[in-house]
Amino acid sequence: TPVSVLVRMLLRWAGSDASRRVAIRPPPRGSPEDRHLPTISDTIGRADRGGHRHVKVAIVLNGRAGAARRRMTPSQVDVFARETLARLGADPLILLTEGPGHARDLARQAVDDGADVVCAWGGDGTVNEVASGLVYGRGVMAVVPAGSGNGFARDLGIPLDKEGALAVAVAGATRMVDVGEVNGRLFVNTAGFGLDASVAHAFALR
Repeated sequence: TPVSVLVRMLLRWAGSDASRRVAIRPPPRGSPEDRHLPTISDTIGRADRGGHRHVKVAIVLNGRAGAARRRMTPSQVDVFARETLARLGADPLILLTEGPGHARDLARQAVDDGADVVCAWGGDGTVNEVASGLVYGRGVMAVVPAGSGNGFARDLGIPLDKEGALAVAVAGATRMVDVGEVNGRLFVNTAGFGLDASVAHAFALR
């Protein structure tokens, strides 16, 4: 029943492994009025002054995320991300997902190949997959919001514009975020069952 499922979820969460966490690169803590978000200009300035080493940023791109009318094509993302990250003093690597679960594998491979930051370019589903690939590992996750809801990015105050999000990916402070688990599946934002899960599944297959 839905109640028993919910109880099992809560029990699983209560007994969660404290090491089941993922490193995320959000803006600095504090209220929007008190914190200073890294910007393109000040990040470039630090790079020019030798303020930080070149960061290798792997972008895991879900080319189907978000509304089609607002969606950048993979080739447009490739050009935009490479130009923007180069201006930020970062070394870009663009990886395109090919189906469900692929973002998780790409995230793991990116870390194995030496990426300092693995950036989930997509919606909450892409974020969950990338995060699940980095749990227990040494990778740091960043987010470029490009989905329909972008709840995880909104909750953390990550800029919704792509330039701002990439600046945070390169120069934002790193902190740990707890990761939940239900039936062997990891998540960092929300988990649903019943009608909620059915609608989300149908939406993902559209």
